[in-house]
Amino acid sequence: MLPLIKWAGGKRKFVSQISDLLGDIQGTYFEPFLGGAALLLHLQPAHAYCSDINPELINFYNTVKYNVDELIASLEHDFISHHSKEFYYSVRDWERDEELYSSLSSVKRAARFIYLNKTCYNGVWRVNGNGFFNVPFGRYKTPTFPLPGELREASAYFNESVIEFRQCGYQELAAMAHAGDVVYFDPPYDVEVGQSEFVKYTSLGFDKDDQIALKHFCDNLIDRGVKVGISNSNTDFIRSLYVSDRDRKYVLNSIKPFSRTIGRTVESRRLTTELFILGTRQ
Repeated sequence: MLPLIKWAGGKRKFVSQISDLLGDIQGTYFEPFLGGAALLLHLQPAHAYCSDINPELINFYNTVKYNVDELIASLEHDFISHHSKEFYYSVRDWERDEELYSSLSSVKRAARFIYLNKTCYNGVWRVNGNGFFNVPFGRYKTPTFPLPGELREASAYFNESVIEFRQCGYQELAAMAHAGDVVYFDPPYDVEVGQSEFVKYTSLGFDKDDQIALKHFCDNLIDRGVKVGISNSNTDFIRSLYVSDRDRKYVLNSIKPFSRTIGRTVESRRLTTELFILGTRQ
């Protein structure tokens, strides 16, 4: 299955590479920093716990799981059929009216989320300091939305397997993992001086102290017998952070260069390399 939404840092282009490097999943699969869920939908594990701190994203996945037919109907009737630049900005501003937004059903919020994701500029989900979505209108002649069949296929998988979506941070979710389980982390990427800040995927940011904290968290998981996979940018800082560990086995794999497609500038869309770091107990 392909991702249902477009997401900054999405792994759609190289899920096969990551899947091969990650290897077989014997236990439960965990994916914090879920985003576009490209790897989840590619691997289709039988038992998975997934999370993100974005409440609209998690509401979307839970609505696909539990209310897919209502979601399909709302997307078409309440949004696609009214599509225009003026309508886009009206919908974008709904959350600025607290009374209006609190009255929306979870289904209508999820349909709004898809609509904005597929019609905003370059598919970027960005919020301002007040937490309001603020991406301008995208210049698409014909926006593409997930087809009803694609939404129903994902819903069937979420229900036929044991797949749970939670709004929480990576520590809370991955702390549930036990020996033999697999955790895949796709955090906001490290940024080198002069590099486009486009790789900062969340409004909260994720600085070098956060990267170090994530690495230490992964150390603890590995010591408990959990297999860990981590995606990040191929920077000196990230390489040194994981290569310097002598007590655990971190294998750094370069993912072939690709061109970013949703950066704001030509420079931010240049060819870039990424790392996939596999961590296991020695």
